Amino acid sequence: VVLRITDGQGNDIDGTRLGEPLYLRIELDGESIFDIFARNLVAQSGVDEEEIVLLDDSGCPADPVFPGLTKEPGTGALLGRFEAFKFSETTVVNFEVNVQFCQDQCNPVSIRWL
Repeated sequence: VVLRITDGQGNDIDGTRLGEPLYLRIELDGESIFDIFARNLVAQSGVDEEEIVLLDDSGCPADPVFPGLTKEPGTGALLGRFEAFKFSETTVVNFEVNVQFCQDQCNPVSIRWL
């Protein structure tokens, strides 16, 4: 499984500006008979324990910064568009996610409104 942050053309980024549109891609590296599902996506500061939960344990969006993941047609990759953000003390943002593997196809996210 590969997690990438890309621009609108699918190119990996090595720097960005606040508010710039970016894409978080979670994809299988090579051909696979499995589908993937993501949950517990967290953005973490590079220097302290500051973090933002972006997807909860059900795979639902947990913060307006990140609207969720959708399946990219043709590739099976999970794709989420968001605007570049930063934490107050650093320009580094680390992403951590739990990925579940499913045979054939994973069940879609069932959004719960509170």
